[in-house]
Amino acid sequence: MNELFLRQAALNKSKPAIITLDRILSYGELARDARSLATHLRRLGVGHNTPVAVLLAPGIEHITAQVAIILAGGSVAPLDVRLPDDRLADVLRQWRVSFTLTDAASRRRTLGTANIILEDIAVGDGNDLDFNPMPAWAAQRTHLLVMAQTGWPANRELGARGIVDQVVNRPDMRVNSDDRVACLADATGSTYQLEVWSALLNGAAAVVLPQDLVRDPGRLTAALTQFAVSVHFVAAGGATA
Repeated sequence: MNELFLRQAALNKSKPAIITLDRILSYGELARDARSLATHLRRLGVGHNTPVAVLLAPGIEHITAQVAIILAGGSVAPLDVRLPDDRLADVLRQWRVSFTLTDAASRRRTLGTANIILEDIAVGDGNDLDFNPMPAWAAQRTHLLVMAQTGWPANRELGARGIVDQVVNRPDMRVNSDDRVACLADATGSTYQLEVWSALLNGAAAVVLPQDLVRDPGRLTAALTQFAVSVHFVAAGGATA
């Protein structure tokens, strides 16, 4: 999985990797920032299957954090920023999480972990020149997931092999480097991870839209047209996943 992402980043260096309403990040920039953050995480002791929580709104920083954790060999534990500290702290204790990647706005949240503030880390400064991602042979757990409706651990894990099988090796789902994939699902669930990684492992662009827009059919339709979205995952029954 790491090798697939880095290969796509090298092949599509100047192409958009993440598109939001406010900003576009290229594959070259994403790979640079993620490798730099991964280097910082490694120095803190993050390694094979180390759980690292992500307490960020969906968007460029959230995806960069995901990529960095996985490159470092760890497991992403995405959290809902709307949940109270005591609920999140309970979840993190159950997962035995020691580190939470978050932003300055959440600096004072009390989660029972060491908060790693993205704004305090100098990414893209060349500190990653000797960084080596987790090798392909490692049986890496990439994600620990909560139940979207309750915020409690879902006892569900995703692994690198499973994600690759879902978004790269399936003959009935082809995403190519010219596609733009809508990332609309709850960022704590499995559908969002498949949306994001179906883009990043195939050289496509992940188009991340805020939930208030996703819930407005008119605005959502306009945004999908504006950003030329070509791939949109839909849950059974026709509802947005």
